[in-house]
Amino acid sequence: MTSKESSVLPFTEESKKTQKIRKKVVDQIAEFNGKIDKPSLKRMQAEIAEWIARYGGHRVKLTNKSLALFDNNQNPQKCSSYVANLYKQLKKQYHE
Repeated sequence: MTSKESSVLPFTEESKKTQKIRKKVVDQIAEFNGKIDKPSLKRMQAEIAEWIARYGGHRVKLTNKSLALFDNNQNPQKCSSYVANLYKQLKKQYHE
């Protein structure tokens, strides 16, 4: 850290251990970013396509089923006994 940076920042200097870990993390990020390029993305795309083709027979056909993320609570989960008891206690407490 330069003297100019230390005068701007209100923090104390990093310990040697923190500096070592920071350098290690920065190096790991740089190494990771170096591995991501067009040829490796193409290779991964081909591997994913192979995997889908290999396991395609195990997939469930959804032609006769509908999928929805939220069904407007048309099929709600049953309340647990704990929640049901809490509801009864609150109802009793506030409706007396």
